[in-house]
Amino acid sequence: MNNQTTTTQQTATIRYAAPRPVNIGDVFYRVERGEAQHFREPCRVCGDKRKLTVNGVTFNCPCCDMEKTTISVAPYVVRRYRVNVIKEEALDGEWKLGDRYVHFRFYRKVGRGYASGYWSRNGGSFEMRSDDFERCYNAPYNDKLEKCNGVYDDYKLAVKIAEQYTARELQRLQEYNEKFGTTYVAEFKDEHDPKSN
Repeated sequence: MNNQTTTTQQTATIRYAAPRPVNIGDVFYRVERGEAQHFREPCRVCGDKRKLTVNGVTFNCPCCDMEKTTISVAPYVVRRYRVNVIKEEALDGEWKLGDRYVHFRFYRKVGRGYASGYWSRNGGSFEMRSDDFERCYNAPYNDKLEKCNGVYDDYKLAVKIAEQYTARELQRLQEYNEKFGTTYVAEFKDEHDPKSN
């Protein structure tokens, strides 16, 4: 009696609703907040000298860092990601087969070496369910959102959206300057990832 089993190639089909097919290896772009710059309102008590002199005695200003209103602004930059996982899973809370969900995993890699942890300057990754992908695909600018939730296959559109979010940050800084009589200027150094070929 022969107990050897012959293996053959099998096919698993994953079905999901999306505005376009997503395949392993596809490149998408995401608009992310870059490195923030922080600015503080000048101290009203010491005029930002950080020292006070009363009756010939000089001491650290007790109000510095207590009353100051700070603002953080950052550029929004385009990051490129590649799809490396497409998986389907079903909820397992009960014996009856639960609802099914399809997930896409995207990774980013820059330069040589490994990304340290989930996020780093050299890379990172994120997962997205197919229903989230459907909502976020090539999403337009939305000034009501704190951050951009879109995922783009159009590089020029992603850059345009990033520029709109960055302009909003610069507008916030301008309003801060007007309110506190400051002249802070943000000098952003982050750059967009290049368009993938």
